[in-house]
Amino acid sequence: MLIGTRHDRTAPRGISSSSYGAVAPVQDKLAALRGGSVSSDSVDSRLRLAYCQPVSPSLSSPASGSIRERLYTDLADWWPLLSPPEDYADEAQRYLELFTSALGQVPHSLLELGSGGGHLAVHLPSEMDLVLLDLAPAMLAASQRLNPTRRHVLADMRSCSLGRSFDAVLLHDAVMYLTQPQDLVATCRVAAAHLRTGGALLVLPDLVAETFAEGLAVGGGGPDWSGPDDAGRSARMMEWTWDPDPADSTYRVDMSFLLRQPDGTVQAIHDVHTMALHSLQTYWDCIRAAGLRPVEAPPLLAAQCPGQAFLAVKD
Repeated sequence: MLIGTRHDRTAPRGISSSSYGAVAPVQDKLAALRGGSVSSDSVDSRLRLAYCQPVSPSLSSPASGSIRERLYTDLADWWPLLSPPEDYADEAQRYLELFTSALGQVPHSLLELGSGGGHLAVHLPSEMDLVLLDLAPAMLAASQRLNPTRRHVLADMRSCSLGRSFDAVLLHDAVMYLTQPQDLVATCRVAAAHLRTGGALLVLPDLVAETFAEGLAVGGGGPDWSGPDDAGRSARMMEWTWDPDPADSTYRVDMSFLLRQPDGTVQAIHDVHTMALHSLQTYWDCIRAAGLRPVEAPPLLAAQCPGQAFLAVKD
């Protein structure tokens, strides 16, 4: 995920918010997040999580419990400073419009796979039946604080079954960690299994092979932004995106964080993320392999997405 670039994204043009119904009071939700940091060590006692059973016995990417990226473990409570929830409002609105274009109406129920800290979810309508699923306990803990009324599921999005269906399934930038095509197929099959007939899947990778370019991004927040520690902490980050081996289907993001505590102590951290670099054809092939039918996203809406938009329906 290119969190640094999120601060440079512009609001969508020509999109009305009237079709979404009442959107949850974001500022009230953010106030809950600012009450203190969340420790992954206390996730079991602090978080009301649901667990789902795996349905696939073997997958090629790291298994549950072996998350290596520090951003999603011991640094998870810095996430709201590095990528503020307020920055996701336009994206959430855009994605609802894409689902509406496929469904003919705003989805009443939605499953987000790889929901992370819940920064998109906080902008979705409060009346929506929303389930947030992620593999990282610390990120779910942060999301629970931001979205306390939503159901959270601790599970691997490649191999779980909730035993119910939804109008829509959203797979945002968490798809970037599905570096092997078989894992992408497995996740699309999980999505298909959780869609009602006529339901829609939206997959949103940051980058695809055809348009990949190396680059640098910067971001972060505080102390002017009211962070989770009474605005006492500040964070700055840099993302260096590059491809060490153009022959494979991955690229590398070196993330550098400068984290300043209220007492002025500054910590420098280097966190390496290996991301998927699949072609457009690979994404469509995996979606079709899951039994879903690709549909054309409205060009204006697709152009306003920060990455590539893949939209499909279940017949």
